[in-house]
Amino acid sequence: MSHSTDSRDAPLYRQLAALYEQAIAAGSLTPGMRMPSVRELCQRHQVSLSTALQVLRHLESLGCVEARERVGYFVREPGDVALPRAREPEV
Repeated sequence: MSHSTDSRDAPLYRQLAALYEQAIAAGSLTPGMRMPSVRELCQRHQVSLSTALQVLRHLESLGCVEARERVGYFVREPGDVALPRAREPEV
């Protein structure tokens, strides 16, 4: 299955997650910085609670942010972000 690189074809949560992923990569969002809450994302981007939560969970699955129970989501250290992507089977 091929994946389109056209962001218009991607689900809305992935489009929004890509914006935050770019901001993290560019240094606009720095390690340890608290991410907007689910409700803040809803208001900022005019999306549902479900979509906002999907954004944060997707960023977490990419290793860009970490969830801290009852506190929120926080940007991870750059080295932490690269670890999940860098792991490949050794030959």
